[in-house]
Amino acid sequence: MWKISRNSILLCYFLLSAGCATLPKSLPIGDVEADHVRKEFNGMLQDQRKCPAVIDTDVSVTVDNTLWSGTVSGYLRAMAPAYLRFEGVNPLGLTEVLFAIDGKNFTYLSVRNQEVYLGPLKAEKIARVAPQGLAISMNYYWLLGRIPAGSFGISGIGLDAEEEGDWLNVHYASTDERAMILFDPRRRLVKRHLMLDDQESVAVDFSYGYTSPAAQAVPCQLPSTITIKKKGKGLIKLDFTKRYPTPPQDTAPFRITPPDEYKRIVFQ
Repeated sequence: MWKISRNSILLCYFLLSAGCATLPKSLPIGDVEADHVRKEFNGMLQDQRKCPAVIDTDVSVTVDNTLWSGTVSGYLRAMAPAYLRFEGVNPLGLTEVLFAIDGKNFTYLSVRNQEVYLGPLKAEKIARVAPQGLAISMNYYWLLGRIPAGSFGISGIGLDAEEEGDWLNVHYASTDERAMILFDPRRRLVKRHLMLDDQESVAVDFSYGYTSPAAQAVPCQLPSTITIKKKGKGLIKLDFTKRYPTPPQDTAPFRITPPDEYKRIVFQ
């Protein structure tokens, strides 16, 4: 059943329940193996530069947190470096909500309630509810299971205790954020991306599912599912269904002009 409050989608995007998360266990590896992992990881980064910088896809969004639980189907478009548009539809195929990020500002429009929430991504209220480590400007890259552009360093590499790949300890210089990345060197894929908080515990956990064979690298492969967790019970899962041909890189779809009669709630 389609049931959604007037601000559920906006808040669910930014806010997940608090709790406790521990770092994954990793095992030491030799220098030769570590060099191999670094080589494959750098190869993946090189491959990314050749891939399209925009996606169009149908998506099913499942939310489970203290504010709201349920599933919303819709359409998603994302473009590098920080553009996103989600259109949620009801079972009749009619638009219920629109959410867009144009690189600097967001707009959330509720058709049912004829309300629109808008403001800069750096608004104080957004900063209070956004999970630490969830840099909104990186949303495009995280939606594709890729690494945000910019300089970063790898301070250590260890084998995943369950042999699901190798854990890389990463520091993003541009944002001073630290992360752990579970990398599959055989398929050149990111399987998990853990953003760490100031206490070096997991702030946000991105897990990626793929449909390619277990030991085959597929150029420009995109995840089929993404699960986002934040320190406990809060969860958002994206299931990508039908993907559309790569559209031109146009920023116009990421700007929403609300109808004049809609009530405006501005975040500062």
